[in-house]
Amino acid sequence: MTFPADLPPPAPTAASVASTTAAPQPRWAWVGVQQQTITWPEQLRDALGAALGILITGGLGWLLLGGAGGALWLVAPMGASAVLLFAVPSSPLAQPWPVLVGHIVAATAGTAAYQLLGSGVAGAAAAVGLALLAMFPLRCVHPPGGGTALLAVLGSPAVHALGWGFALLPVALNALVLILVARLYRRLTGHWGPGAHAQAPRHAQTSQPVSGPVPMERSPQHAVAAPLVRTGLTQADLDRALRELDELVDVDRDTLELLLRRLLAQARVD
Repeated sequence: MTFPADLPPPAPTAASVASTTAAPQPRWAWVGVQQQTITWPEQLRDALGAALGILITGGLGWLLLGGAGGALWLVAPMGASAVLLFAVPSSPLAQPWPVLVGHIVAATAGTAAYQLLGSGVAGAAAAVGLALLAMFPLRCVHPPGGGTALLAVLGSPAVHALGWGFALLPVALNALVLILVARLYRRLTGHWGPGAHAQAPRHAQTSQPVSGPVPMERSPQHAVAAPLVRTGLTQADLDRALRELDELVDVDRDTLELLLRRLLAQARVD
């Protein structure tokens, strides 16, 4: 698969100048109403996928863990994970590692907090804090994990009776099944894998512009200093900019690069 050569910086046009003018923001913009950019068919596919994911995850949990006998077979935070996996699959927070390991770490932290501090406010606060503190170095930050940590502290006696095993059954089992269903669903519906649409082109290790078609490669060593535009912007520059924000940004480098390329291409057309 090839990708067009890097585009030279487009000359400013009336349309592009007008498009850069800040539009007036509505008075209620401060509440953060989301900008809707996906079509109705995609919204429907995401919603159906999330429902199917919970159906299969819950069904297997019921059968394997003995739901009919009152066993805990599905944990509530999986609903939030399903939203991430099916609605925002390119998010760094919705990749297999953070989903699976994030839930396991959170359940373990919650169990530790419960055993040390009980099921009060202090235990709940410690569970979420410890879970997040452990997720950062393990590179598995997953927001629904905060709910899993709370569940380990504030859950029913059935949860507390599981002890350290809560992190594996049902939490790890639920997370693993949900991940597999999400990936299979996206492959079968023509949208394979988290962020499949955002695969950016890989160039040779050079900061110089490249001419001619550029092959699509997945080798990480080609991604270090791949030039994006003739201005000299590289993928290393994107990594540096993301680090300088000093906060967890819900977009990966490849997706950001793709957006920049499409923006440049659109500016050239305009």
